[in-house]
Amino acid sequence: MVFVCKEIQEFFEAYPQVLENQIAYNAIKEDLENEHFGEVVLMYEGNVVAFYNDMGDAYRIACDQFGLGNFLIKRVGDQPISLGIQAIYINSNDTA
Repeated sequence: MVFVCKEIQEFFEAYPQVLENQIAYNAIKEDLENEHFGEVVLMYEGNVVAFYNDMGDAYRIACDQFGLGNFLIKRVGDQPISLGIQAIYINSNDTA
């Protein structure tokens, strides 16, 4: 597969890690919400690494430790963001 730029290539290489972390988060979501609601969770390779109060701190630390895109950071309890009409475009290009 030919990529337009290095960042796009890195995204596709990191995608399995992102998916693994999201599945792991969903599996423990209820426990996290009971014990860490409002905190920022950092996950890597399907495991909880740490909790933070600040999203920016979590992001910087995660990038330093694991590389851009190779982790999940999420504020525990936040609802998913709707992409609206953009979701149609993103989903239609997901198989490319």
